[in-house]
Amino acid sequence: MVRKNALWFVFGAVASWAAMHAVSAWQHLDAMPAPSAGGQPLVMVPMEGATATVHAGTPNFRAASYSASGDGRVQSGIFSAEGPSTFDWHYGVDETVYIQEGEVHLDYMGRRFVAKPGETVHFQAGTRAHWHVPRYVQKSWTVHEPSRLVRWWRKLTGDGPEAARPAG
Repeated sequence: MVRKNALWFVFGAVASWAAMHAVSAWQHLDAMPAPSAGGQPLVMVPMEGATATVHAGTPNFRAASYSASGDGRVQSGIFSAEGPSTFDWHYGVDETVYIQEGEVHLDYMGRRFVAKPGETVHFQAGTRAHWHVPRYVQKSWTVHEPSRLVRWWRKLTGDGPEAARPAG
């Protein structure tokens, strides 16, 4: 009897796993655009509701999204800001950026550094970064909503926003 119950348990676990992945695959396929037959223009538009606190200058934030996962947890796009400007950006999700043009001086989690074209920077959900844009910066970005398990692990290990030290 125990062996039979164990087999049913394993069968149920495998069936649940397969069903979850089938739904995920369907969401992905349903959300993806048709294959490209050529390049498509991507026009950046002024950002409304930016999660920034501007301290100096007029950054004129502009952005455009060019990809999103079916469940909306992952998105990619481009962003630009004009300088000279200084602002704090608040991260509600994990974000990785690739600097395409210009540069930005950052104060992030107790570290000061400059990000230049060809370089990447990763920001964790629940943190903020102090940005100074001397002239202009354009970045490609990918945001990812971390799961509750990831947020819990970061809190447990001290590898999250709670570990952030003020810049200075």
